Amino acid sequence: MEYFGESFFVDVREKMFRLLVITGGIANLCGFICNIFLYGMTGPSVVCGLCFLTIVLLGIIGCTGERADLAGAGIVLIISWFEFPFLYFVYGSTILPYFVMAMVAVAVFLPRRHLWFYFAATLLIDSTVVLVCRERVYGIVTRGADSMALAILCSLVIASFSVFCVLKTLIERYESQKTDILEMGKKLEQAANHDGLTGLYNRRYLVRYLTELIRHTEKEFLISLIDIDDFKHLNDTYGHAYGDQVLTELAGFMQEEIEGKGIASRFGGEEFLLVFEDGDVSGAFESLCRIQERLKAFGQESKEQEITFSGGVESYREEMPLDKLFTAVDEKLYQAKNSGKKQIIG
Repeated sequence: MEYFGESFFVDVREKMFRLLVITGGIANLCGFICNIFLYGMTGPSVVCGLCFLTIVLLGIIGCTGERADLAGAGIVLIISWFEFPFLYFVYGSTILPYFVMAMVAVAVFLPRRHLWFYFAATLLIDSTVVLVCRERVYGIVTRGADSMALAILCSLVIASFSVFCVLKTLIERYESQKTDILEMGKKLEQAANHDGLTGLYNRRYLVRYLTELIRHTEKEFLISLIDIDDFKHLNDTYGHAYGDQVLTELAGFMQEEIEGKGIASRFGGEEFLLVFEDGDVSGAFESLCRIQERLKAFGQESKEQEITFSGGVESYREEMPLDKLFTAVDEKLYQAKNSGKKQIIG
């Protein structure tokens, strides 16, 4: 999943566009009905009705024509630059909550590249209307106290509902995106620390793990480096797919055996390195022997072929550099290979 690319913003824009169409349509329909009820078919009623029809039309175009960005920008500009200033000119300060709602819409729906221009233009239009109408705080429509209170209440309800819906959707989207990013972070960490084929820890993680183990523990521990015998012959005879199966089966045997005792890692190719944190030499040899027997059994069952590994075991001693530890266990493995294979030397 692409988090910060174009797909993220398109996804948000499409969802927010539907919300814009719904809230804008409902607000204008309510405004049309209220104006008809209070003042009949006057200018404000006509404007609200036309804006309602325009929003519905642009909503259909945006949803069916895959141009939600342009349709959404058109709706916001019509509402912010035309409808709300006109209604303020007619009704006066009762429309002020709509100006705040318009700024929210500008910030959410208009293109990022020229956002400051849209903000400045909207603020200039709103300020101009307010200054022009400064002598008519209540607008050009004469209303009694009841109708004035009703107008203020309608403005408050519509503006509050619209802003609440927009912010609620943004917050929900933010929370969802944050969860996705955290999950992706875990997957990236998994990929960075584990071998893709076997699922075991990789060499990068192994070095870090051993470095921390040496730094924070005073007790000795063991490492064992094992290498599958004649692995090239297996690949050449049965194919690389079977070779991969051998690697994954062996990895599974090691993972089950080492659980609670340390870690298993893929050291490279057909080489694996196990860490036994308890430092118990006899216990480590017993575990390796059980893994060897299970690998032999798998070879017999799958290809009637004996599959074995050779290995070396080395104990960590205080202040022993990590590269020297790897060199020492590699020498033990080399001895096992040169002594007839399928054995473990400690």
